[in-house]
Amino acid sequence: MVPVIAVAVGCRPGNPGTPGALGLPAENRARLLSRSLTRTADTLHWKWSLIGERNWMIPANADGAISLEKTVPLNDPNMKGGCHIWESDLIVKREGDRIVWKTRLHGSNGMTREAEGALKGDLNDVRIVAERDANVGLPADVALAKVGDREIRWRLAR
Repeated sequence: MVPVIAVAVGCRPGNPGTPGALGLPAENRARLLSRSLTRTADTLHWKWSLIGERNWMIPANADGAISLEKTVPLNDPNMKGGCHIWESDLIVKREGDRIVWKTRLHGSNGMTREAEGALKGDLNDVRIVAERDANVGLPADVALAKVGDREIRWRLAR
C-alpha cells in the first residue's frame, strides 16, 4: 500500500497578522511601505508598496487619485483576477521651468494604470507626505505626496 500525502499550497486562511514588513497585516488593515528610490537635482522617484489581507479587483489611477476597489478574500475559489500586493510609483522630473509627474499603479497580477501631468515649478514644489511605513485601517484614504497644488492620494476599499 502506498501512503497518501496531502499538500496545501497558497495563503493560509484564518486571521492574518503575520509580523514583519512583508507579512500579511491583521484583518481589515493594509501595510504601506514607503521608499525613496531617487532624489537628484532633476528627478525624484518614490515608491509605496501595499500589502493587504484581501485581494483588490479594480485598480484606477487618474489625476493624482489612485484607488483600489472591489475586494474579495484571499484564495476565494470563485474569484480570479485581483491581487493583494500593489505598488504605486511617483516619478517627478524637472523640464525647464516646469515639472512633469507620473504616477504608476502596478499589481502583482500584472495590472498597471498610469497617469501624468505637468505644472510650473521645480522639485522644491514636491512634498512627500507618506514618508514612513504604516499600517492603515480599511477603508483608507492616504495622502502620499503633493506635487505643486496637485495632491497624490491612495484610496483603498474595504
